[in-house]
Amino acid sequence: MPESTAAAAQPFEPRRIPMIEMSTNNLTDNTVNNWAPFDTPSPVIANYEYGLFVYVPDDMKTFLEERSKGEVPEDLVIVLQYAKDRNIEIIRFDRDADLIEDLPCYDW
Repeated sequence: MPESTAAAAQPFEPRRIPMIEMSTNNLTDNTVNNWAPFDTPSPVIANYEYGLFVYVPDDMKTFLEERSKGEVPEDLVIVLQYAKDRNIEIIRFDRDADLIEDLPCYDW
């Protein structure tokens, strides 16, 4: 059988996305339970029984400028900037996850 001159196909390597997990108590009760504008562009990907997934916008400045003042809760802005500064792309907020003590913590 003749040898193939084509290079062997490389196995598919999925892109890994940097994610951090933090407590829902790093956000206010209102942000977790009442703020998820699915009818407009939002960083909230999905809510689930114990928290939510949020993506970190590539360009925070543009993200905030595109929204009216006060539309994005300040506690969420603080967390998004924290994640952006650490090259995180996804945040998983979970009620049982550890608090990030460098961030504000809310007792609710």
